[in-house]
Amino acid sequence: MKDRLFFALIFIFFNVLLFAETNSSVKNDINLTIQNKEKIKAIDLKLSILDKELNNDIWTRKYSNYITYTKLLKDLKKIEKEIQRAKKYRKYRKDLDS
Repeated sequence: MKDRLFFALIFIFFNVLLFAETNSSVKNDINLTIQNKEKIKAIDLKLSILDKELNNDIWTRKYSNYITYTKLLKDLKKIEKEIQRAKKYRKYRKDLDS
């Protein structure tokens, strides 16, 4: 009987120690998440400042215009190739129909 009581007390003691460590690690995790949130806010603020600066920058506007221009040229070349293929196909169909 005394042995069971002794083992029960030891079991309870180790469980208390185990959960006490868990609570302290939870507190550490909470502190880390708070620190991470603060870092995220600081980085987000820097990012918004950079975005505002870049929106007013003439070079980024010119570059975006250049990108749009090259994309339009690429689309134009693609459409011209499709027109040439359609003309060849139409000529081929006329020859077959004759």
